[in-house]
Amino acid sequence: MSGPDELTPAEARVTDLLHQLAAPAPGPPGTALVRHVVRTARWQRTVRSALSAAGNVVAAVADGLAVLLRRRG
Repeated sequence: MSGPDELTPAEARVTDLLHQLAAPAPGPPGTALVRHVVRTARWQRTVRSALSAAGNVVAAVADGLAVLLRRRG
């Protein structure tokens, strides 16, 4: 026999469902995406000038090589 404090399977299921309903709802949809985009934008802002400078150096070297190769050929 079960004691007075033990729940029947149906009562246990109802209790479980009520606990799920009482749990705090997750944040609005897309919150994680917004955080990720903002974090990525902040990272890109700090690195953008260095990447731009490196791209300019590579372009200048490529242009210089193209000029040198045209003179020889």
